[in-house]
Amino acid sequence: PERARLLKCEAHRRAWGAEARLLCVRTLSHFSRIYDANNKAKFFLFPIVLALGLDVAWLDLDIFLFQDPTPRLLEQAYTSTPWPRDVLVTDHFDEYCLNHGVFIVRASDRSLLWLLEYIKWLHWYPYGHDQNGWDAFLGHSIVEPQLPENLRTDPSINVSYGLLSTEWEYLTLSGWAGQGVPAEARRNALLLHFTSTSGITGRHKMLQLGRLFNATGGPRDDEVKVSRRLDMARWKVLRQLEMGSLG
Repeated sequence: PERARLLKCEAHRRAWGAEARLLCVRTLSHFSRIYDANNKAKFFLFPIVLALGLDVAWLDLDIFLFQDPTPRLLEQAYTSTPWPRDVLVTDHFDEYCLNHGVFIVRASDRSLLWLLEYIKWLHWYPYGHDQNGWDAFLGHSIVEPQLPENLRTDPSINVSYGLLSTEWEYLTLSGWAGQGVPAEARRNALLLHFTSTSGITGRHKMLQLGRLFNATGGPRDDEVKVSRRLDMARWKVLRQLEMGSLG
């Protein structure tokens, strides 16, 4: 971010007493390709955190949270059947390819080495798209050139992966699978990612996110009222997804 934004982050860090929990990092530098800024911001600290033995979860900024997804992400990462997966990531509701706007990577030597190979590919293959490369490195649905020859055969980098449900929990603008389900089942919706395979303008995305933030804003000292505002926002969003009027 710009230096002024970094200073704002530091101010919030102090105001919240979160010096031990919140780290503000400036990753801005000169780039030759349009996606370089995005990719550096997304993966700059990733290997360092994994090397410290810490799991990494990522949420894109164009996401509205109906509830804290952390407990569910950890549950899914460590209790996946038939065995825990190294990587869990969303796909698209109406497409098969992956969408790494939401993911969690469990810390391990294998995950770290796999990620370093992926970052190396981003650097050496200038025509690749980061999300397509992520899909290809997991062996999901896309084949990209210049992948490591031993990616699927070398046990030191051959990570396992699983999908986070965009049908029920990690929703996108493309829809959801909960039409007609009991109200209690709607509480499974954790977040809404403002992405769509049919496209959405940046301005429209900001307006929609702004409406949700405004609708759920206000004093945070009454947990009951905060919960009610979030429940109402979730109900309205799911209703709009059913009617196809949100994207």
